[in-house]
Amino acid sequence: MVNRVEEVKSFIKKNNLHGFLVFDLSNVRYLSGYTGSNGLCFVTIDKQYFFTDFRYKSQSKMEVKNFEIHVAESGSLMQKLKDINVLLDNQNIGFEGNNIVFDQYKNLEKYFPNTKFVNNPMLLENIASVKDESELDSLRMAAEITDKVFDKIIKEIKIGVTEKEIASKISYYSKTMGDNEDSFAPIVASGINGAKPHHTPSNKKIANNEFITMDFGAVYNGYHGDMTRTVFIGQPNEKQKKIYDIVLKSQMKGIENVKPGITGKELDSISRKYITDKGYGDYFGHGLGHGIGLVVHAEPRISQKNEKPLVKNNVITIEPGIYIPQWGGLRIEDDVIVTKDGHEVITKSPKELILL
Repeated sequence: MVNRVEEVKSFIKKNNLHGFLVFDLSNVRYLSGYTGSNGLCFVTIDKQYFFTDFRYKSQSKMEVKNFEIHVAESGSLMQKLKDINVLLDNQNIGFEGNNIVFDQYKNLEKYFPNTKFVNNPMLLENIASVKDESELDSLRMAAEITDKVFDKIIKEIKIGVTEKEIASKISYYSKTMGDNEDSFAPIVASGINGAKPHHTPSNKKIANNEFITMDFGAVYNGYHGDMTRTVFIGQPNEKQKKIYDIVLKSQMKGIENVKPGITGKELDSISRKYITDKGYGDYFGHGLGHGIGLVVHAEPRISQKNEKPLVKNNVITIEPGIYIPQWGGLRIEDDVIVTKDGHEVITKSPKELILL
């Protein structure tokens, strides 16, 4: 974590700042190791400070590394920051404007009226997009647990079981085998509901001759898995087999081209072109993927909007889909590490169409 802090200090120096404030809790954790629900960091060229409240006094002593810890016994963290007099008048202080709300910014102006605050959005997110070896190990384990959950859940899928019941069991298995949380609320979309990429599991019962798309992830040591598999109840017709094959081949083409130097836009275009050439481009409306880490949707984005090259130790998802209103749809997704010369797929669950 020292290297992470040093990167922030380097940014401070290069941009003629006097310090940098970090509010987002995932970024606070990334820098300090703290996992509680109330905290902030302030980094200067010479030192780094961590702030929390009385509830986390013992926890922060156990978790926070290489930061001077300050506990607000009463009052706000902002007041405590002011009281220790490290953020001074006439300084230029960077902050992550993409992660604070209007009221927080107004409080900065209230407590520090003579300080200039400089918005530097996405600083920590971009630093965190390149993983170290300990992070890669945690992501591999999150993926391994996610695979184990899939192996369990396909045994639970039967005609008459509801989407909600499947989602609840996914959540249960994910939490019992990983951290005490899901990466996100599991998506279970069956039949016609498969046309909605982020369908909320409902009381719809699984029926014969339909797809069931499941998008979920386990968390290990704070790091998120994110995998989608689509299975089938019964025997698919020709159109169903054709569309599954198109999505699978599109996904595999995307994965095959993951390597340092390729951009998110280029990767997205490769998978998207295959679906478009097969006549279903209008039914693939989201980006091809995203980074994962301490949050499930992170940098780098794998979409038409990102022209930055991928670098070694980025970890991304590749997840094309086809979604046809009043018919249904499906998605296939894997987690992929960008390696020195190519890639490593860390979600291992089978992708050939499983018939239940």
